[in-house]
This record gives sequence, C-alpha cells and structure tokens, in this order.
Amino acid sequence: MDTGRDRRVTVVASSYKEAPMVMVANGPAAYGPAKTIISLIERFRGPGLPFPLSVESLPRVSVSESLAPRTLQSLKLLGLVDEHGKSTPQFEDLRRAPTAEYKSELIDLLKSAYEPVFEVVEPANATYDQVQDAFRSFNPQGQRDRMVSLFLSLLEYAEYSDSLPSVRSSGSARSAGTNPTQPGTGRNGKGASRAPQARVEPPPLVAPPPGGNAAPESEEDVVINLGDAGEVTIKLKVRWFSLSLPDDTADKLRKGIRELQALSLPHEPLAAEERPDDQEGLVGDAATQTEGAIM
Repeated sequence: MDTGRDRRVTVVASSYKEAPMVMVANGPAAYGPAKTIISLIERFRGPGLPFPLSVESLPRVSVSESLAPRTLQSLKLLGLVDEHGKSTPQFEDLRRAPTAEYKSELIDLLKSAYEPVFEVVEPANATYDQVQDAFRSFNPQGQRDRMVSLFLSLLEYAEYSDSLPSVRSSGSARSAGTNPTQPGTGRNGKGASRAPQARVEPPPLVAPPPGGNAAPESEEDVVINLGDAGEVTIKLKVRWFSLSLPDDTADKLRKGIRELQALSLPHEPLAAEERPDDQEGLVGDAATQTEGAIM
C-alpha cells in the first residue's frame, strides 16, 4: 500500500528554446540599410557591439533612431542576433573567422539566411528583375526594392560573384521627375527679392517611439506666412515609424519641416509698384523651397 512516505517528485528541466527569426516565404524579409548592417558586422569583428542589441542601444554605434527598428529586425532575420538581441553562434563564428576565410564564412551565412531566395534564383546568373521576382513572396511588399538592395549589397561585399546585377537606387524614379529650378530662384526664373526678416522658433516634432509597430500619428498644420502675398499651409499627418524612405531621409524630412516652420515673414505692406513681381517671386520661391525641403 502506498502511504506516500516514499513518494518523490522528479523535476525535468525544460530544454525549450525560442525559435530564431528566419526568412520564409510569405513571411518578413530583411530590408535594413546595407551600409549600416555591413558596418555593424565589421564593428563586431573589431571593437565589438553593445549587446544585447536593441533600438535603444543601436544609436550608440551610430545607427540613427529612425533606422534602428528595421536594422535590428534585419540582423535577426539574417541570423546574426537572436530574439533577445544577443549574438548567435553563427555571428560568433563570423567574428572569429581569420581574414582569409571571413568572406567565405559570410557567404555561407547569407546562403543559409536567404535559402528561400537561392532556391528560386542564382543571383550570379540573374537579372535584377529576376532577383526581385524571387522576393515577391516576402513581406512587406512595399519594401521589395530595399530587400533586393540589401541582398545584392551583402553579396557584393562578400565577393560572391563578379556578375551580380547592379543595385538600383530606390529613389531614382522620384529623382528623375524633380524640378530643375535652381535654389534661390522662383519658377519664373527671377531671384526672390525679399528674404525672410524674422524667424519663429518651431515646436518640437514628435519622434518615432523606440521599437513597437503601433506608432501614433503626428498631426499638425505648418503655416508659412508670406506677408501680403498670402500664406502656405502644409498639413502633416505622419506615422513616422511606418515611413518608407531611403536611408537617413526621414531625419532630413524632419529637419526640412522645421525649416519650413521658421520661414514665416512679418506682416508688412508692400509698395504698390513692387507688388506684382514681388508676389510672384515670393510664391514661386516658397513653393520651390517647400519641394526642396520635403524631397
């Protein structure tokens, strides 16, 4: 009869370990800035990185706040850091690899991380469009150009092949249609006859929160007073974290908005004989500056 006196409880330690992020079809793909990620890899082989990596610690190694979230996610998807921001065994192997073997070790790592892509296309024998087609099953769809850019840039850095397709600039289509008007001139070709005489201290803009995908929208009106010529109102309604722009452009956009907020002219009457040309120059110049700041 079991009296319970000799009853023993055996505790079995769980060996469960959280699965690392990997790139799979219909899942997310890495689309962080190639130069930044290459710089972090090289830094790990040199002075080191501030592990565990996070959106808060990455700015300490020269990664801008706006790029930190996608940079961290890309490092995870490439198998360089785990879900807790710590270096993976593969990243440690890459750090310890001799210089002569470093690039070949990196190629092996990239083949493993991008296995679904290599199953579809051999980048050394493919066109850019064929490589881009290999990324059509990954998300987010709107970042496909950046996915391909990172992929090809990493292969080029690793000296994978001399026949890789060239990396296209994601901003080339937009830049091809920009207005050639020179800075400091209006659309009618005339120089602006009146410069801003007073500047208003702009309120601080809302910066993207560290981490987190549910970033709030920043909504405000930017009003530029042009004196008797009228005013320009720009309505801002931006979810900064979700903004898709080339590297570091989000920071330039914020700076441009602040400059626009400080462009207001004091209200002072213009002489009757100078109003026609002055008004045309002011409006044209303000429009040119607005386009230049936001682009």
